[in-house]
Order: sequence, then structure tokens, then C-alpha cells
Amino acid sequence: MGRIVCLECENGDYRKTLRIGTGQKESEKDNIINFFATAHHPAIHLAYEKDSGYSFSHYPAFCRACSDYITAPVFETMVGSYSDRFIGKTDCGDKPDDIQLIYNIDTEELLCPICKGRLTPKTQGYWE
Repeated sequence: MGRIVCLECENGDYRKTLRIGTGQKESEKDNIINFFATAHHPAIHLAYEKDSGYSFSHYPAFCRACSDYITAPVFETMVGSYSDRFIGKTDCGDKPDDIQLIYNIDTEELLCPICKGRLTPKTQGYWE
């Protein structure tokens, strides 16, 4: 189940709602594949075929190119001690190198992209 989180600036300068986590339908291979560039499709198919360790989720992130908080689809494969991470397509069309993933939105210090004030995450609900 995914979570709907609203980031609010302590100074009232910024407010952004993000849908993070994973919905039930989205965790199916045919749906996941659509979030990623064609170059990543073979690795995603292989992870499913070998039934190796993998995970998929929408991570909160900060895009350095557009200076905004976004949601980034992330697929991770884990085979033995080897792991790989693919960052998928986002709404702003940025490059994966421009994206800074936020691993724990509730504990990391987040700053307003407008005034640099503190952002507070508030759960607004859940999604499937």
C-alpha cells in the first residue's frame, strides 16, 4: 500500500503532495516496466524470470535540475552480494543523476526549495 504525503513549509511558502510507496496493481511486472527506460527492461525481466530478490517503490526525491520535490520510481535487484538500482521516468523528465532519493521522509531534514525553511511531512492518506 502506498502513502500520500504532503510536504508543508514552516513559512507557508511551499506545499507539495507526493504519492510514495507501491500500489497493488503497480507491483506487477507489466506495470513496473512502463516506468523505466527501454535500456533497463532486460534487467527487470531477468529479475522476474530468475525470481531473484528485487523491489519496486515510488521514492520521494529531490530533483536538482528543477529544484523541486518529486516522486521517483525505483527498481532494485539483489542477487547475492550484488545489487543494482534503476531510477525510472519522472514527471519533470529529469536525468537520474539529477535525482536525490529520500530514504526516510519522516526523519530526513527537508528544506523548502523557495525559502530554505523546514518542511514538515504529513500523511494525508493511503493509496493502492
